[in-house]
Parts: sequence; structure tokens; C-alpha cells
Amino acid sequence: MEPPVEPIIRQIRHRQAKKYLPKDRSGTILDIGCGLRAIWLRKIEFSNKIGLEIDEGNFINTNGINLIKGDITKKIPLPDESVDCVTMLAVMEHIDEESIPFALEEIHRVLKKGGRFVMTAPVHKAEAIISFLAKIYLLSHEEAEEHKEVYDPHKTVQMLKNLGFSPVELKFFELGYNSLICADKI
Repeated sequence: MEPPVEPIIRQIRHRQAKKYLPKDRSGTILDIGCGLRAIWLRKIEFSNKIGLEIDEGNFINTNGINLIKGDITKKIPLPDESVDCVTMLAVMEHIDEESIPFALEEIHRVLKKGGRFVMTAPVHKAEAIISFLAKIYLLSHEEAEEHKEVYDPHKTVQMLKNLGFSPVELKFFELGYNSLICADKI
């Protein structure tokens, strides 16, 4: 059973990310770390939906979503410039710091020119709260343990600019405990 606060936080995250999706949704979206249920992809409208998930297990109710097993810290199994939008919601904090530049390079590689990247991640100061909520079973203990505690949204913004994304927008929500980055590939 899912801890009770998990769906509330997910809903807030989805609402924030949805504001930054491109208006034209006739293309392809890739959601990195979509989960075995691909909840985000099932909620949004896009002509073609691809989910990338590292977890082993069987995908549940794919409903026309192309779900592929893969790891963002390795090559994404898609051709260059093949997607219009990439989302990565609450995934960056699970990636080792030394793997983040490669992950961002892969996102840049698969995005078409003019494509959009939207990501969310808790900021470092949220880790104590996340840990506490996991200890009292309000958040997933497993998810909390997987956090690397190194994610810095300002470094990510700079890396995206260096890769050729512009503009790169950084916003904070959930009282500043969560970050959202929206970046367009030029």
C-alpha cells in the first residue's frame, strides 16, 4: 500500500510540471523514471508517450504508452532528436552526482531542436523532512533511502545552459522544498 502523503505530493508535482509542458502536444513526450504505473503519462495529453523506467517488474496498464526499461545514467535507447518533450519528475535526487552531467547530455541528445525539458526534484533542505515522514510511514521509506542528497538545482541550471538550453527557468514550490526546471533546447 502506498504511504498516504505520497499521492498528495505527486499531485502537487504533476500540477506544477503540467504548467510548463509545451502547448503543442502533437509530438512525442519521454518521461524518465515513469514508474511501473506511468501515472504522469496517463494523466497528460500527448500524441505519443514513452516512459523510461529502471525498476524491474511488470508495467501496469500501459494503455498505448510505450514503456521501456532503461537507466538515465546510461544511453537512453532512443535515436537522436526523436522527442519533443522530456519530463523527469522526482528522479534527479536518485542519481549519483557524477552521473548527472551524462544524464543531462542524454536528454539533450534525444530532444529535438526547440524541444522542452521539465524536471522537478526536492532541494537539499527537504531531506530531513522527507526522512522524518518516511520514518513515520507517511512517505515511502524505500524512496527516501534512495536519495543521494547532492542535488543542487543551481548547478543543474548551469549545466543545462552549458549544453545549449535557453532559456532555463528555475522555480521553487512546496514552500521552497521542491524545485522545477524548465529548459528549451536551442
